[in-house]
Amino acid sequence: MRLLMIAIILLIGESMLAQPALNAKQKLAPPLRNQLMPRSNESQKWILKVTDLTAFQQFLKENNLENAAYRAYPEANIIFLNTSFRAVYEKLLHSHLIVFIDRANRQPQVESAVSNFDISANKVNLVHSIYPNLNGKGQTVSVKEEDFDLDDIDFAGRILLSDAASGKLSTHATTMSTIIGGGGNTFYTGKGVAWGAQLTSADFENLIPESPNYYDTLNISVQNHSYGVGIENYYGADAAAYDASVINQQELLHIFSSGNRGNLSDTIGNYKNINGYANITGSFKMSKNTLAVGSMDSIGIVPALSSKGPAYDGRVKPELVAFGLDGSSGAAAMVSGIALLLQEAYKILNNDKNPSAALIKATLINSADDVGNSGIDFESGYGRANAWRAMQILQQKQYYNEIIRKGETLSFPINIPANAKNLKITLAWTDAPAEPNAEKALVNDLDLTLYHAPSQQNWLPWVLNHFPHPDSLAQLPTRKADHLNNVEQITLENPIPGNYDIQVNGFNITTNIQEFSIVYQFDTLNYFQWAFPAKDDNILAGKETVLRWETILNENNNTLEYSINNGASWELIAENINIKQGYFRWQSPKDFATAQLRLAHDNHIYLSEIFTLSQPLDVKVGFNCPDSTLLYWNKNSDANNYIIYTLESEYLTPIITTNDTFMILYKNIYPSPYIALAPVLSDSYNGMKSYTIQYENQGTACYIRNFLADLIDDAALLQLSLGTSYEVNNIVFEKLQSGNYIPIATIPVSGQALFQFSDINLKPGVNTYRARVNLNNGAILYSESATIYYEGKNGFYVFPNPISQGEELNILSKDTDNLRFILYDALGRQVLNQPLLANIENISLQKMAVGIYYYAVLGGNSKIGQGKLIIRP
Repeated sequence: MRLLMIAIILLIGESMLAQPALNAKQKLAPPLRNQLMPRSNESQKWILKVTDLTAFQQFLKENNLENAAYRAYPEANIIFLNTSFRAVYEKLLHSHLIVFIDRANRQPQVESAVSNFDISANKVNLVHSIYPNLNGKGQTVSVKEEDFDLDDIDFAGRILLSDAASGKLSTHATTMSTIIGGGGNTFYTGKGVAWGAQLTSADFENLIPESPNYYDTLNISVQNHSYGVGIENYYGADAAAYDASVINQQELLHIFSSGNRGNLSDTIGNYKNINGYANITGSFKMSKNTLAVGSMDSIGIVPALSSKGPAYDGRVKPELVAFGLDGSSGAAAMVSGIALLLQEAYKILNNDKNPSAALIKATLINSADDVGNSGIDFESGYGRANAWRAMQILQQKQYYNEIIRKGETLSFPINIPANAKNLKITLAWTDAPAEPNAEKALVNDLDLTLYHAPSQQNWLPWVLNHFPHPDSLAQLPTRKADHLNNVEQITLENPIPGNYDIQVNGFNITTNIQEFSIVYQFDTLNYFQWAFPAKDDNILAGKETVLRWETILNENNNTLEYSINNGASWELIAENINIKQGYFRWQSPKDFATAQLRLAHDNHIYLSEIFTLSQPLDVKVGFNCPDSTLLYWNKNSDANNYIIYTLESEYLTPIITTNDTFMILYKNIYPSPYIALAPVLSDSYNGMKSYTIQYENQGTACYIRNFLADLIDDAALLQLSLGTSYEVNNIVFEKLQSGNYIPIATIPVSGQALFQFSDINLKPGVNTYRARVNLNNGAILYSESATIYYEGKNGFYVFPNPISQGEELNILSKDTDNLRFILYDALGRQVLNQPLLANIENISLQKMAVGIYYYAVLGGNSKIGQGKLIIRP
């Protein structure tokens, strides 16, 4: 029956709407082609790729649709319309001016926030250590989603405002921005990869690039995209727009998260119903000139939920993986930060010239560590991003940037020394945009070959089998010509020493010229490099941490040790560890100290840099007075001194060193309320900074933290909590009596910060108290007042009495279970009968005449109290 109804609907649709020819229907995005065509005139948003924007706008005018257009991206001949499906189907689809039509109202979604952050997993900490002046300064990153927190102190002084921002605050955007460029002012986990870069926003409701003016005006060189839509395996107008964006601005690198749908399958296209493959989240991620980044854990394992390739046409996607334990969002942000550092380094080495996006892309890909299956694959792409090795390529200038024409072959010599291992060469180019719905996205096809003249050997790139079957997609790569990707890579594990030629052939170039970049790298025998800890790194004392290194050494005959006394003695960590895996989980000692690691392998000793073992100190506020603030912290027996930091402009700055465990800061000298603290472990090494506090938000006023009064067993328990007892002589509890505060208890101070007193002399009704703090210098501080309401021995209390006409009557009652208040006039007539539902009940007597009244309080059917009430004028 259901199939019959569908057939009837199809027949009705065909009778009412002229069906387009097959070639016209091919203009639709794949998800639209097999949908029933609605007859509704309800407006929807569409994205169209056209051949000529000017001619198409005239076409819209001729068809009374000139008001439907609401946005254009001229750089890729893209226009957005708000019109009905009927108008699209009847008026637009047949136009020879239209190349592609898709819905434009696909909703972007962030792809998980990151709950933890480990820059050592991608060797960023090593770059920070070896190149401390590289921090992204002079670079600008755009975070495309909702807005990050403009008040976050980790972005202080480095925010560029933009009209392209969404205006909606997002914690996810704040987290991504922190990973990319956080300043580390809040805590060490808030220090991002490019912690000196400027940050700005763009709204991800716009699924295509911003205008070139946006990127040019703000000097944006990287845009981070940690969001996705559904699984979309086709090359749409948005993919073409991003490829055009990089063509128009050769230095701009777009970096996307691959998605978090790695356990799902597509429902259309070449890879439909193949579970675990081709589940990249967004047709814009099918672009060629961008990077898609999947997630991995701290040791390089790609989780099942990280979206996998191939792209719709079989290209390698994602190109990289990076640390992002809870999703590929953080992985993309990590790579965005690394790209900013590489761009800054290139400019320093090349007279402030910007690198092309193709060069940075090739550098990131060539330097990646192989993870998962051997070689490239559709799960991790070219491997795990390695910031350190990428930086080495640029520092050693192991790259070429050139131009080639169709049919031309260019050669680039490299010399491979006798002790070389693991030669890797990557070619990348920024390709012209393809037409949307193209069967293959590649337009200009270059071919990479490695040639060794003495042996007359050639090596071709590694290519994956992209045939749509799980067995084919899981196969290891083979060497062959690549006519699909605009990235090609050749590796040689044991290259013969000597001179080689890297050859690039312009196999099929449709434009006049094609720019490209080549990068190369190799290891040497006995190569070993400590990655974490590096100099200035801190390991949390008493916690498990992952030690990291890079090496090509074999697995056996090694010993791992640590020292906390400058090498006078060494403690064993482990023997015969698997050195090839590049990491070891270590339960660090609880000491606060400077420390060093050493790995003994055969007859070689590999020492780490000196690092620190510590945990953050706990900074508290003793008082926050108008002119000064007292800070104090827990003493550490291993610390020689303590350094106090304050946030003065963009970053925390040391202001005072002391050997005390408290410090008074005078606000006229140090006006910033943001404070952190670190222990000094030696002349050259400081321990971990504490969390940064804002001392005005710590709940401590000028000495007094809080003052409370509670009714307990017919007594008032008074409690005063001070931030500190420093310079306090005594405290006095006072009670309000007949309009004046009268002392009821004086307590001397001998180091304590909490004071208590019980007042057993309560009067029924309102009892008001305050605390007075007497300082040694004669100054007096008062707390806020605190009030308790006491219902008396009878369990209830009525006040005020007498009461002025129109004033509210207050009734206190210990027990509100089935209590009622009844009021009688002088003649015994009942004038009020009201339940008592709360311990303090307020009753309006505004309509009561002046005079004498009588009241009774009933509990059920029993009278528990009575009295006289006088209402006066």
